[in-house]
Amino acid sequence: MDDLVVLVDVDHTLLDGALVRARLTECVLDVAGGSGVERFWRHYEASRHELGRVDMPEITARLEADLGLEHDAVLSALERADFTTCLYAGALDALAHLATLGVTVLLSDGDARFQRAKIERAGIVSAVDGRVMVTTHKEQELADVRRSYPAAHYAFLDDRASILAAMKDVMGDEATTVLVRQGRYVDEPVPTDAPPPDLVLASISEACTLTRAALGGAQ
Repeated sequence: MDDLVVLVDVDHTLLDGALVRARLTECVLDVAGGSGVERFWRHYEASRHELGRVDMPEITARLEADLGLEHDAVLSALERADFTTCLYAGALDALAHLATLGVTVLLSDGDARFQRAKIERAGIVSAVDGRVMVTTHKEQELADVRRSYPAAHYAFLDDRASILAAMKDVMGDEATTVLVRQGRYVDEPVPTDAPPPDLVLASISEACTLTRAALGGAQ
């Protein structure tokens, strides 16, 4: 059992969602043209609403069927995209610093195929020594987190106040929650009827100021 495991979200925490969206648009444009881009985002939003999550194989399958494209033509193009330039400033430095405090793990929601490919193409897997968990809803799969990475204490860095509140509600004093206020959900209010985050950062670069004690690790 490790003393401290630090679990870091990916989208909007390490990766700038706006830059990722622009990169996806570029890839779809190359494969499916301008009309394909419009339909891609239409399928994206419809699928996310129906499934409650982003499932890129489902989204691209709908687009390919819609346009009569070869199966996996769009998804394969997206999986080859370079996402290294979509990282927030200081993201790699933050991961390097967090690795000195505890065992670092990337914990991200998404589909098992594309989300893993995106994480790999972002160049951040080596920063956590290959430790990556892709879940459907991370706040509902904390038992799997515990089984995969047993620890005396856990620290979670995420851009969603609601997700951190749900985690804290389940894990209590076993977890330290760190809200990174940036990205798409920067204005999401902290729930008033749930545990507030233990720490709040204005950006992921501020993670370089965190200490082991602040995250709940033994001294």
